[in-house]
Amino acid sequence: MFIDELLSKLNEATGIKYTVSSIKLEPGKIDRSYAAQYLSKVCEKIRAESPDIKTPDDKDPNAQLDFLIGIFRQKKIPKKDLDIFRTNMMNGFKVGQRNASRLLDELQKQVGTVKEEGLIGFLGITEADIYDKDNNYLFGLARTGFAVMSYCRFKGDFNQEPQQRRVWLSVL
Repeated sequence: MFIDELLSKLNEATGIKYTVSSIKLEPGKIDRSYAAQYLSKVCEKIRAESPDIKTPDDKDPNAQLDFLIGIFRQKKIPKKDLDIFRTNMMNGFKVGQRNASRLLDELQKQVGTVKEEGLIGFLGITEADIYDKDNNYLFGLARTGFAVMSYCRFKGDFNQEPQQRRVWLSVL
């Protein structure tokens, strides 16, 4: 239903005829987790505020988690709060974002040889949350003939809100 509504709005807004392809691409593995990103930012802040404290490398989020738990223990944070924090971080390692450039590369690799009269490009639509380089999240990314769009942050459950279809459709 989302795709049909989106195509209708895109056709109306751009005057370009969009059609749905039978080709389905999976967004693949998570490129970075919410927990790893959070832990990296916290350690970065600690480094900035206390340069004498040696924080773990950003490439080792498990070491960063253990490091922060150690700091919390020194500050006498109750064990039940530490357990909640650890559980939240472990759950945060399971969800995250896909790299939009990687998705564009995959789209181009999979459909780049398709030739149809009047075809000017491909738009990949994903429910996955996306990012690129220093942009923590994106709604879309494009290069000549190829684009990827995420509707993840338009969904109410992403922001713990009720679904509001009219809100995201009005953006188009």
